[in-house]
Amino acid sequence: MAYRFEGSLTRTDERLTRVYPFDVPEGTTHVNVALRYDPVHTEGATLPQQISMSVYGPHGWVAEINRPSDRFEGGTDIGPDPSPGTPPSHVEPGPWRLFLSTYRIVDVIATFEIDVTFRSEGATPALPTPPTPTDPPDLGPGWYRGDLHAHTWHSDGRWDSPALIAYMADHGLDFCTLTDHNTVTGLPEHLHLARDGFVTLGGSEMSTFRGHMLALGVYERVEWRRPDGTPIPVSEITDAIHAKGGTAVICHPMNPGDPWCCGCRWEHRDMMPGNADAVEIWNGIWDEETREGIALWQSWLDEGHRIVATSGTDHHGMAHHVEAAKRHRVAVNVVYADAFHRDAILDGVTRGHAYVSAGPTLALTAEDATGRTYTMGDALDDAGEVELVARWSEVPAGAHVTWVRDGVREPAGGDGAGEASLRVDPDAVRWITLEVWDDEGAWAISNPVYGRR
Repeated sequence: MAYRFEGSLTRTDERLTRVYPFDVPEGTTHVNVALRYDPVHTEGATLPQQISMSVYGPHGWVAEINRPSDRFEGGTDIGPDPSPGTPPSHVEPGPWRLFLSTYRIVDVIATFEIDVTFRSEGATPALPTPPTPTDPPDLGPGWYRGDLHAHTWHSDGRWDSPALIAYMADHGLDFCTLTDHNTVTGLPEHLHLARDGFVTLGGSEMSTFRGHMLALGVYERVEWRRPDGTPIPVSEITDAIHAKGGTAVICHPMNPGDPWCCGCRWEHRDMMPGNADAVEIWNGIWDEETREGIALWQSWLDEGHRIVATSGTDHHGMAHHVEAAKRHRVAVNVVYADAFHRDAILDGVTRGHAYVSAGPTLALTAEDATGRTYTMGDALDDAGEVELVARWSEVPAGAHVTWVRDGVREPAGGDGAGEASLRVDPDAVRWITLEVWDDEGAWAISNPVYGRR
């Protein structure tokens, strides 16, 4: 018994999910789903087609297939020894569904065929025991540098978690986060690979047709479509992330969208920023979209939203990512955590006790007349007049340090290392950040101290 689904796709099919039902017979231990489409990448075209699949069994999701098209050869195995992107499982007989989601169709028409085949190995095979998360020795409270957004071959990356972690550690980071697209199958290994001096965090990247969102600290898949394939409102997705104890981060909101990358630009007009906790203002290398992302975040601050700024390398392990990172500015998150542990680091991010930096070190603190102290991410809701104190170091030659008060820049200092202070009435200000810029763009951006205006 086998199934074949075939058809054609045009540009009118972009941002749509087609649903194909099929039945898995009794006694099946392995399912294979193979997608082929033509053309994969039209000669002379800048971009290939962008198509993904999700597979659902009688009790929910069982496989995500969003890897590059050149890796679909041989199909995706579902069962006790599955392909990357798919959790080990016992195959349940009964009604299944396959979602075919079209993110980008470059050609006037593209044809596809999907083959679903079954096999039985007799006795029900045992499932592998997932590795347990490990924690490195606690280094205590402090500022730790790391990445909140990266991918492996469990989605569309070209490396595994050991290679990802080795790369991040070799570049001086203290932690990194695996956030594969719409799947969490790489997390057991990733969380197990924490080691002395290096913490591993996890989550996923919900890749909807109109925007991407990180679910940090959520170690199970968060669904973004209904059973009929139609999208779930993103505010409800955010509620689901919060219900699971996670932090919802709007990804790369000003990146190019269609036709370059369907869903890469944030186009959920009802979520600007809605109930999101944070926004990734700096994704990958510095570019003009990063400048626009910072401006969007600050416009939300002007509207009274208290939303955390983060960064993400969005590294996929591809050679051109490595080379680009050598030539351009790439920011990491510098987070104050009460302990050297994934939960404490994520708590620091959620509180906004963090800044993004491509090199400089920043400190921003405040103290009121009672001696109460505050730092970036804190609100001066109960404070009288405060003195803000800024300290910085490793600021590149030619760069300058500025206060940004409700969008208005005020000089704070120059390159190298330095310190400055500023008296602030919380009733007269909505937000203040500390930033480092030169003529080319930003080097570092702090999260705000919030006033009451």
